[in-house]
Amino acid sequence: MSGHQIVATPRKARSGVAGGAASERRITANIGLAGRFIDSIFENPALLDDIPDGASVIFLPDDDRRLA
Repeated sequence: MSGHQIVATPRKARSGVAGGAASERRITANIGLAGRFIDSIFENPALLDDIPDGASVIFLPDDDRRLA
């Protein structure tokens, strides 16, 4: 999956999401990233082998530093 990293973090390391327009843009962008991730899984299901059971997947795009 080019342009992305798969990172698993403990639930405690994640913070809450603030409201507002910036939050809505972030949510919309994350939905797009999730769609790209799903497309990648359909193309190469073996990508799932690198994600441990019970892990949380956080998308860190290489092409948008605001979201990373």
